[in-house]
Amino acid sequence: MTTEDQRLAEQCEASLQTLARVDGWIRSNPEAVGSSGEALLRESGRLARALRKEAATAARKMCVGVFGPSQSGKSYLISALAQDADGSLLTSLGDASADFLQDINPAGGKESTGLVTRFTLGQSERPPLFPVKLRLLSELDIVKILVNTYYADCRHLTVPDEEALAARVDALARAVPPDALWQAPFDENDMADLKDYVTRNFRAAAVVQKLESLYWPRAVRLAGRLAPEDRAALFELLWDEAKPFTALYLRLRTVLEALGHPDEAFCPTTALLPRERSIIDVATLRGLGQDGGDALEVATQNGRRVKASRAEVAALTAELTISMRHRPDDFFEHTDLLDFPGYRSRLKTDDVARELTKPDQLHEFFLRGKVAYLFERYKSDLELT
Repeated sequence: MTTEDQRLAEQCEASLQTLARVDGWIRSNPEAVGSSGEALLRESGRLARALRKEAATAARKMCVGVFGPSQSGKSYLISALAQDADGSLLTSLGDASADFLQDINPAGGKESTGLVTRFTLGQSERPPLFPVKLRLLSELDIVKILVNTYYADCRHLTVPDEEALAARVDALARAVPPDALWQAPFDENDMADLKDYVTRNFRAAAVVQKLESLYWPRAVRLAGRLAPEDRAALFELLWDEAKPFTALYLRLRTVLEALGHPDEAFCPTTALLPRERSIIDVATLRGLGQDGGDALEVATQNGRRVKASRAEVAALTAELTISMRHRPDDFFEHTDLLDFPGYRSRLKTDDVARELTKPDQLHEFFLRGKVAYLFERYKSDLELT
């Protein structure tokens, strides 16, 4: 981290502490703020989310991203930028090394990746026997991906049932004791961010407009006090109770919970080698949501180890770090190169329930939502501007 980045991170932290004091004063002085209290707290939360993102971004290296439609020459550009003078792109895998272009990157001319690949110099500390570093999606990232595919890949021709929607939220709220503690790995600010994401990107959908008054006012405060199954019942109202989506959310969040909801995790080299079974290849997502399949062990920095299917690990991976053994250009001293998966056309189906009965269609929905969302996430987190 440069001196300027360190100063920015410290300024963000100081501002967050100031906002925390402001929030405390607003809550302690309801008579002084009157009816403006809720609006002031919402604005404070919005500013806090932005400051956290700025602080997190300042702690990472500057990056250049390559994003575009599938089959548009991105792989050729990445190879030209990252390979060494011999045409190789050697990456460190513990004590060993592999050529990313020849040994890891999927072969063939089809669009073949479903995650972001970060090319960087140097290598951070990793658990023994787990040299492959991953950045993981969060529980709410999974929700956003499912929301993205539901509204971008499906046409919504029916008018939402307002009474049924309100009744479902009422039933879930009544099931929570007044003194129930917050138990989710996210907070109300994160729920407000989810609300902003859904509203900002899919406001044209009639059901999203109804969510504004019938769902979000209680969902933001309710979600974290619900048990996982009830939380899934709350979130599935965002995708009109498409049960395969809900089951996938529960399956993936269960893996994250077993890991302790970390931002990063680590895998053995078998996650990437041989490349025909690599988690970088979108073909690995086939069978997502089904039992069985090849298992991978995933480790965290604090020592947790969990076995999950290869498809689940691929689905939960937002970013794969490729630590280059050689410096292809001076700019890599201060800048990382991000290779985004190729943008895919949206399905625009009229009947999501029917589509989900087709073999392997669930992973196609998830993939399209994930590819679109990853680019949005990196922009929202200010890693790309």
